[in-house]
Amino acid sequence: MPLEAAEIDQYRNLDYQDTLGYLAHVNLGSLRIRQTNISGVQVTIRTESGDRLSKLHNTSIERAVATVTAAGHNLPPINFYLCSDDYIPNVAMKTYTGNNPSPVIFLGPNMWAKNPMLRNTGNLVVGGVGRSGQRGVANQQYDGTSRFFGNPRQKAQGETIVIHELGHILHEMNNPGVFWEEQQAIDDGQARSPNGAGWIAASASVSAYAGKNALEFVAEVFAGIVTGKNYDATVMAPYRALGGP
Repeated sequence: MPLEAAEIDQYRNLDYQDTLGYLAHVNLGSLRIRQTNISGVQVTIRTESGDRLSKLHNTSIERAVATVTAAGHNLPPINFYLCSDDYIPNVAMKTYTGNNPSPVIFLGPNMWAKNPMLRNTGNLVVGGVGRSGQRGVANQQYDGTSRFFGNPRQKAQGETIVIHELGHILHEMNNPGVFWEEQQAIDDGQARSPNGAGWIAASASVSAYAGKNALEFVAEVFAGIVTGKNYDATVMAPYRALGGP
C-alpha cells in the first residue's frame, strides 16, 4: 500500500541526510556558480574548480532539461553539483523545502566512463552486458550516435544520464507514496515489487541497469521514452503501475 504523508516525510528526511553526506565530499570553497533559465526551468549549476569537462557537463544539463520539458514534463528549480570525488555517483536527491521540491542532482567523475558491450550479449538484454558494470539507456545512446566533431557520443551519454536522474525526480514528485513504498521494499530486501509485478522480466527489454530495482527500471524507461525509444505493453504496464512519469 503506498506510503502516506508521515512515512513519506521520513524518507524525504533520510534522503536529505544523504545529500549532506555527499556535500561533505564536495570542495565547497572552490565552486563556481552559474544560474540560468532553461526552457522555463530555474537551474543552478555549481562546478568544482579544475573541471576540464565543464562545457560538456553544462551542455548535457542544458540538453536534458530542454528535452524533458519539450516532452511535456514540468520540472521544479534544480540544483546541480559537478564533482570530482569518486565517492560521488550520478544521483538525484529528492529534497524539499516545506512541501516544495528542491531537488539536488550530483554528477560525479564517472559520468563520462565508457562501458562497452561484451560481444554477443545483446540477445540477453537490450543494449547488452557491459565490461564494467550494468549498461543503461545512456550507454545505448552513446553506441547509437555517429562519430563526428564535438564529442557527440559523450554529449548523448551525458544528456541521457541527466534525463535518467530527472526521471527519478519526476517519479517522486508525481507519485511519492508509490516511490517511497518501492524504496522501502528495496531497503527491506523484498524480492517482489509492491506495485509493479512483471517489471523484472520487462527490464530485459530496456537495459541491464533497468534490472537493478524497480525505481531504476522506471528511470531507465523514462530516459528511453524521452530519447525516442518505443516500448511494448510488457514494459509500459509495470512502468505505469509503478507510477512512472
